[in-house]
Parts: sequence; C-alpha cells; structure tokens
Amino acid sequence: MWFFDAALSLFSTPTDEAHLQYFRMGLGLACLMKFAVWFTHGAWSRMAPGGFGRYDIECRLGARRAAFVAAMYRPVLCMRVIAAAFLVAGILPKAAAVVVMAGLLFELQYELRSNTIYLGMMVACMLVAGNLGEGFTVIHRMSDANTWAQFLVVLITIDLYWNSAWQKTRSTHFMSGLILAQYVGFTARAQERLRYREFYYPGVFLRLFGGGDETAVRRWRVIAVAVIVLELALPIGLLTPALFPYAAAAGVVMHLAFMILLPRHLIGFSLGTVSSYIAFAQ
Repeated sequence: MWFFDAALSLFSTPTDEAHLQYFRMGLGLACLMKFAVWFTHGAWSRMAPGGFGRYDIECRLGARRAAFVAAMYRPVLCMRVIAAAFLVAGILPKAAAVVVMAGLLFELQYELRSNTIYLGMMVACMLVAGNLGEGFTVIHRMSDANTWAQFLVVLITIDLYWNSAWQKTRSTHFMSGLILAQYVGFTARAQERLRYREFYYPGVFLRLFGGGDETAVRRWRVIAVAVIVLELALPIGLLTPALFPYAAAAGVVMHLAFMILLPRHLIGFSLGTVSSYIAFAQ
C-alpha cells in the first residue's frame, strides 16, 4: 500500500498529483455548500441584537467577545463563501484555503462541531501540498509534491472513521438502536410543525424505521452495528486497490443515509469526507 510506503520513505514516494487536485475541488465544493446552506434557516440574522443567538453567546462567551463575534459574523459569512468558490475553481488555491480555514475557525468561536473541525483539518492539508493545480485543469504526474498532503488527508479520514466507530461502541443508546429510533420517530411526527421543513423521509423508510416502537428499535440496532463495522472496514477497503471501488460505493451510500437524518448539518461534511476517498487511491 502506498500509504505505508510513503511513511517508510519519509514521504518521498511518488503519488499522482491529480489526486490532491481532484480532492481540492471536492473539498472546496463541500465547504461552499456548507457555507451556502448557512445563509438559510434564518442564520443571516442569528447575531442580531435581542435575538437568542446573540443572547446565547453572551451567556457563554461574555458580552465583549459576543460583540466581536457579532460584528464579524456577516462579513465572515460572505468572505468564506467567495474563498470556497475560489478553492473549487483553483484561483489562488492556497490563499483561498487560508481564508476558508479562517472561516471555519471563526465558526468554532460560537458553535463547536466536530464536522467543522474535520473540514478545517482537511483544508489545512492543502497548505502543505506542492501542486494544487490551477483552474479546473488536472495534471496526472507522478511525483512527491503532494505525497505529504495526501498522506495527511488519508490519516485524518482514517482517524475520523475509527474514532467515530469507537465512540459509537461506547454509547449504550446508540448500540441499542434506541436513540436512532427515537430521533427518527420524533422528527417524522414533528417535521410538519418545524419552521424550516428540511427533512424528507420516504414512505418506505418511515414504515420500516419511523415507528419509534420496539420493532423499529430492533431494526435500528442492526443498522447501528452495521455502521460501526462499515466505519472500521472502510479505510482498509479504500487503501486496498482491488477493494477500492466497492469501499468507495459503500461509503457514498452510508453518507447519503446520514444526510437523510441530518441534511443541512451533514451536507458539507459528507461531501468533504467522500471527496477524501480519491486520496486513498494508488
């Protein structure tokens, strides 16, 4: 596997420069979608004086820091969308990556999410790449220019999956299927009353998993175990050339399923994670 060869050779193993260039486009698109979605659901006015968002950060961070966050909030929202578009288009990609990463770090000032941390780490990998390409042109050339960056992308994604699986095994509620059954059951009943109707559960899905009863819990228990097994096996499959297409397909299906449960919060994360699969390729 090139991943281990790269580590043993102190990252002088040649890799295809195109892999990081494709990943740059995919990750940029993931950040662009995450940032664009942020303009919906009333987020533009989140830090308005007298609103709950402003009140919340004042309670958690103090009035002075809340005032700084509120003053920078809208300019940062606009700035990071433009930077993400530049990253996708390959226009000053490293400078764009710095601005995108700053936008993600700013978001962590008032909303700590592991998904945002993951995307920020992936964007940081772009800064150590030797050739991110320009525009939408992709150059297939073997060199060690992007080996270190590609190695980091793979390492972070492996940690993401294995750490996620480990955390799930430690959760009694997740392993039992109870939390998933309760979440879907409640959302299915409340979605019509939610102000922003972002959820859509197909009829077959609701019949099988939306009851919130013991039968649904048992079915979710099977899915919970399957997700853990898949998260453990995915990195190995992605690093194995013969298994790569099947592992990638399984990962895409898994993340599509995640997005059904939390579409707005996971669209950027899921796309960014799936985009990292190209970094696993030989």
